[in-house]
Parts: sequence; structure tokens; C-alpha cells
Amino acid sequence: MGLNISKSLKFFTRFAAAAVSAAVLCGCGTNGGEEKMPPDDTPWNHGTFAIMETENGYYSNDEQTLCLRYYEKSTGAEIFLCAKPECRHNGNDYCTATYRYLETTNTLMYDGAIYFLAVENDGDTVGFALYRTAADGSSIDRVGEVFKAKNPAEKEYSAQSDGFIIHRGYAYIPYFLAVGSGTVNSFAGSGLIKMNIRTGACEQLFSGKGYFSSYPQNLKGCGDYVYFDMWGDDAENGYDHYGTYRYNTVNGSISPVVEKEEFACAAAVTEDILYYTEPSENYTLNISMYDAESLEYLGLAAETDLKNFAAEVIAYDGMLFVPDDNNVRIYRDGEVIGSIGYSEVEYKYADKIYTFNYNMGFDFKISDGKLYCNNMANEYIPEEWVEYGTGHYVLSCPIEDIIAGNGVWKKEYAVKRSLFLCEDVEEYYWH
Repeated sequence: MGLNISKSLKFFTRFAAAAVSAAVLCGCGTNGGEEKMPPDDTPWNHGTFAIMETENGYYSNDEQTLCLRYYEKSTGAEIFLCAKPECRHNGNDYCTATYRYLETTNTLMYDGAIYFLAVENDGDTVGFALYRTAADGSSIDRVGEVFKAKNPAEKEYSAQSDGFIIHRGYAYIPYFLAVGSGTVNSFAGSGLIKMNIRTGACEQLFSGKGYFSSYPQNLKGCGDYVYFDMWGDDAENGYDHYGTYRYNTVNGSISPVVEKEEFACAAAVTEDILYYTEPSENYTLNISMYDAESLEYLGLAAETDLKNFAAEVIAYDGMLFVPDDNNVRIYRDGEVIGSIGYSEVEYKYADKIYTFNYNMGFDFKISDGKLYCNNMANEYIPEEWVEYGTGHYVLSCPIEDIIAGNGVWKKEYAVKRSLFLCEDVEEYYWH
């Protein structure tokens, strides 16, 4: 169930000092009286299952019920992100690690603090709010409200968010909320919110018209733009928002990016290049390049033999990382320069059919020169790595090792579920 109080206090004192130091190095501040520009989004490590890494450790959160934890690299020690050693971490109002057992979606580390999106249900309303926790576990505060709807009868509800990002001091938060049973009649709202993380002030960038309206997904912030895909099944409105769009942070406009086929999307972006995935004539995945400002076509970045058009693409340091069904391939200048396996499942594809296989059990990020694999399927995990109460495992491999042909996954940490860790949580759930 964790560390005893005396050991926890010693560890937390050391951890808090490191966390505060990291926050000072990464946080907002002034330089000669001039305010520092807030950091950009990092498209290779953001959104759902972001790797929250510092020099000395990692932060994590259960993606269902708030359970913020810190893992120390040098010792392997784990601790709740709460500065009160006597705390029972049982969802009380004073515990920064398990505060009110909030239902959470994704969690990010940005500018020296931890941000997470929570679903709030107070018995009269249900909705979304953005929270912030200090890196040393000393405080938690509600940044602002995203969206809420009345629910005095406490009906069942469906609350979804594809994963918010933070770019240049603003959180971009997609959301969908339905209250009650059924589809059309239960729709409460959907859209994309821009929130100032200092003030909590919000701007509605997009609103869905109904339950089946296109829904913002795959957000990426780069330079003066925030990119997002609109996927849905709004036949009544003629799929009027289907495709990839971008929001101009300077003038506030929203416009389509590249007019393409239904199965094409903006998969990755850098300051200079927008990478677009689309099917070839042989129904394999091509990755095209467009000028990020003018949207002029620049040519093919890579031709693959993949038939999985849902393959994610990560652009990092002049390379493209493309997971297929079983491996992550690294492309540079159109050539494969390395690969590493992660799954052993066999998939069969028809010769001339667009195929979407989302590999829901795996998610990939890059941090500090390493490729990370979030293994939510909890498959292909050696027995000696297995830990009780794990929601998913986080593995890593140095990119240089993959390119050299000797890449091997290393277990970094196990993201623990609050149901198995926090005191009294079982009583709370079954009350």
C-alpha cells in the first residue's frame, strides 16, 4: 500500500526539493523585467498518456480516477503526490494526490506544474473542469470550468475528451457530454474550448450541433497554429466539419488544412512541415509533406507498405516514427533507418479495402531521446515486470539503440490504479 510515514517523510523531503528545483527551472518567470513566453506544445509527447518526465523521476495519474504519483529514477521508490505524510490518500479534500476521487481523462506536465481534466458531478450538474497540482504535491487548484449541464436527477452520463493540450499558455480542450440514455435526446454539448491557464477564462472555438456531430480529436500545437481532426457521423448536416482544421492563435481564424480524401488526415507537424497520411493507389499508407504556412505540396516523405490508415505518426528531430501492427519504424529521408517490435498479434487485410486498426492497447511518445510505449493491453510483459494494481506499463528504449539495431524495451514504471492503492477507495465506490 505504499511507504510507511517515516520513510515517506524522508523520501518526500528529498523529492519535494527536486520537484521545486525543476519547477523553478521550468516555470514562469521574468528575465530582466520581461515576462517569459509560455512554452509551446510538444507534439511528440502530449495529450493522452503523455510522459511526465523530469531529471530525477516521473509523474503519473490513473486515467480513470485521480491517483497522482511520483516515481524516483535512482531508487525506484514510489509515492503519492501529496505533501502531507500523515494523509491517508482516501479522496479527502486535502489530498492533492486523490482529491475527491475525481474522474479524470488525460494529465500533462506543463511549465513546472501538473494539469489534468476532471469530470465533476455534484448531484445537480455534470461537466468538465481543468485542475492544476504543484509539482511538489503542496497544492491543488481548479483552473477553470470547461462545460457543464444540468443533471438534478443524477442520470447516467457519457463524458469524453480526446485529450487536451497546452500551447503557449492556453489549454485546448475537446469535450463531449451526453446526459441520460439514448443518443439524440441525451446530447448535452460538444466542442473545443480555449482556456487561459492563468485566469481560467474560456473561449468557445467550436460547438457541435448534435450527438453525431464531428468531434475534435488529435490536437497538435505548433508555432502559431493548433491543428485538430474532426471525425463524426453527422449525415444530417452533410459532414460539414469532417477533416483536418487549424486554429490561428494570432488572428483567431479556423480553416481547413488540406482538402483530401475521407481517410486522409494531418498526422504530424513541425514548424516547417505538415505531414499528411493518405492511401496510395495500392491502398498502402503514404506520408506526404506540405509547407506548414502556405500548405503547398512538397512531395512524399515516405511510402510504406502499411494498410493501417489509423497509424499514428510522430515527427521528431528530422525523423518520422510510424507504428505498424507489430513494430515502430523510424524513417529518415524516406528510408527506414530502424525499427523495434512491440506486439505479436496477426492482422489480415483485404487487398483493396481501406482498413482502420487503432491498436488501442498501445500508445507511443518521445521524451529526452527515448521512445516510450504505453502498454495499456498489459500484453507481452515479462513476468518479473508484473506489479499488482497496475493500470498500464510504461516502457522505454533509447532512439539511438533502435537505429543501431539493438533496441530493447526497458520497464520504466507501472501506472497504478487508485482502486488498488488508495485507502478506503473500495468503500467509496461501493457506498
